[in-house]
Amino acid sequence: MTIIVAEKRFAGEQHDIRDFVTPAQIEVVCLFEQLKSDDPQQTLLNCWTWVNDNVAYPTDRLGRTVDRQELISFGALHYINSTDFWFFPCEVIARARIARKYGRKSLGDCDDVAFVLVSVLRNQLSPQDVYCVMGDYFNSQAAGHAWVKCRLDGAWCIVDPTAKVGTPADPNRYDEFVLFNDMEVHELKPVEGLLGSIARGI
Repeated sequence: MTIIVAEKRFAGEQHDIRDFVTPAQIEVVCLFEQLKSDDPQQTLLNCWTWVNDNVAYPTDRLGRTVDRQELISFGALHYINSTDFWFFPCEVIARARIARKYGRKSLGDCDDVAFVLVSVLRNQLSPQDVYCVMGDYFNSQAAGHAWVKCRLDGAWCIVDPTAKVGTPADPNRYDEFVLFNDMEVHELKPVEGLLGSIARGI
């Protein structure tokens, strides 16, 4: 089995990328219970709506998207500018709950919201039917991105949780490098340049 280890949190901290899909975490289970429907497609739309309503992509003062993340640790505010810091779904959900108390949205980027979406959906869909995908997104140029790929009613669809709910994704703009969830990893292209510092094992 392929293992991809990413250094996407604090210095020296390493995690198997599957660690970021956490369907059994209590915060994820509670969110699933709040958003679930008998129809998995409706569960997906409910979760996508929750992401749109509660998480905003980080931007600078000019409104440009940035990778800068804010972290509160032991009462101190830290800024992480040089790397794409990955939050666990429980952290994204907790930060959103706190921000909502102040009438704001929490900050989170594509990987953060993709982890939440896949984690929630894994409470309803099998590991063969829903994946977090990391790869390139082609707009004016290729850029690293994360999104969700799921199979509903036998058909695969791309869901970009950073887009507005229901926005159809053009599959020609999404280039898959790696698909994963809490149980599986499928590396389709080398991910070193995409994920930064990683280690592999079999």
